[in-house]
This record gives sequence, C-alpha cells and structure tokens, in this order.
Amino acid sequence: MNKISIKMYSLKIDADLAKLLFDTLGIKSEVLVKDSIISGALGNNELVVDSGQSQRALSFIEIYEKDIKKSTDSQSIDKSED
Repeated sequence: MNKISIKMYSLKIDADLAKLLFDTLGIKSEVLVKDSIISGALGNNELVVDSGQSQRALSFIEIYEKDIKKSTDSQSIDKSED
C-alpha cells in the first residue's frame, strides 16, 4: 500500500509519540529518519501512514497537537505565576 507523509518532526521523540498515538488508535504508521547521520536525533523524522488511513490520521494528529500546545501553554502560565 502507498504511504502518505503526515508530518515532519525535528525531534525523533516527538515523531515516536505521535506514532504511539496512532498505534493505540489502530492506524498503522512508521517513522522514517531521513539523513540519519545527523538528523536522526535532531532533524528529518517523517511520520507516514498507509494512504487509506491518511484522513483519519490527519484528524487525530491535529487534535493531538492542539492538546499538547494547550498543555504546554498552561504549564508556562503556571510557572510564571510562581
């Protein structure tokens, strides 16, 4: 089956966390590391899914990233109040 790129991540851990989300939702995905000599840790980490699940994956990744942003924003506010 064809693979569709969902998102590029700077940090592999971020791509792996998104992949874990997809795994729990039953969406088959892979993290592809481009130019692994340097960027495997800090660069081109591409999250791909089967083309038949791309719309579902895009919907979930959008919600997931909004939740992450909201969570980190609220932590920043809490720390600034201390």
